[in-house]
Amino acid sequence: MLLYLLTDFARDVSGVRDRFANDPAAVLDDYNVKPADYEALLGLPDGIVTLLPVGVVDAIRAIKDVPPPALMWPGPTLSIRSVKPDIVGTGAPVTLAITIEIDPPDEFSGGPAFAVEVYFRCERMVVRGAPVLPIPVPKPPVDVVTFECVANFELPGEYQVDVAVTRLRPRPFRKVARYFGTLKVREA
Repeated sequence: MLLYLLTDFARDVSGVRDRFANDPAAVLDDYNVKPADYEALLGLPDGIVTLLPVGVVDAIRAIKDVPPPALMWPGPTLSIRSVKPDIVGTGAPVTLAITIEIDPPDEFSGGPAFAVEVYFRCERMVVRGAPVLPIPVPKPPVDVVTFECVANFELPGEYQVDVAVTRLRPRPFRKVARYFGTLKVREA
């Protein structure tokens, strides 16, 4: 599956480069790339990479150098206030409580539902979390939303946490909230 990703990435089939830059975990899921294969790709020595065709070399370098998601403007500002617990083990699904701070308050109250996508990123891996639905929104004024997410970590390390929030109506937007701490994953 990794070969399909690399060839599509080299030719930019269906805008896969932009999709990967915005949401690498979703693209890896779409192509059914296993975490071990992605880790092997990131660990390829430059001497081997330079032996590959130019388009594939460019694709690998672009995949290795994915910029972190950025907050888009205008619209509400989101930030992750906390991730609990902040130390978890490998090898088994864990439930995490993630609290997002919303500015201005009430951006999510009284409107239609919204979707969240959760990503945990470390140096060698991206893990996609599964939000527990429905996401509870407190009564107004809403300045924070706390929801649960289930994730399974295979590798120990310090993970950055990103949450993408999408709402289609009444004013469409997609925002990324970043946690300025790290989630520590230890061997079980």
